[in-house]
Amino acid sequence: MRRIRAVLFDLDGTLVRYRGVDFESSWGALGAAAGLKEEWDALLKKYLGKPESYSNWVRENAALLRGMPVSQVVPKLFPPPYPPGVPEAIRKLKGKGLVLGIVSSGVGLVAEWVKRD
Repeated sequence: MRRIRAVLFDLDGTLVRYRGVDFESSWGALGAAAGLKEEWDALLKKYLGKPESYSNWVRENAALLRGMPVSQVVPKLFPPPYPPGVPEAIRKLKGKGLVLGIVSSGVGLVAEWVKRD
């Protein structure tokens, strides 16, 4: 039998759960933190279920953020809201010497924070 050497996690809804936004996602939290929730939600509705249009959705979201300082959204995103048990589970897995990773289409800034935390 093979030994488990690595565990991969999804970010949004698994490692972090931002309340009050669709899918408890870091993308939704970013839009809300930027004061763009209404526009953000409209874009999500426009592109949801159209994976071939993902790059257009991201491009339009990025256009809404153009010129906004990161310092404006960071205090509202961090520290990220971890679900109960997540920090303990991560410590336990690390203690067993497992390699841990995040596989996500969520916000990279949030994934990097979680990785370092």
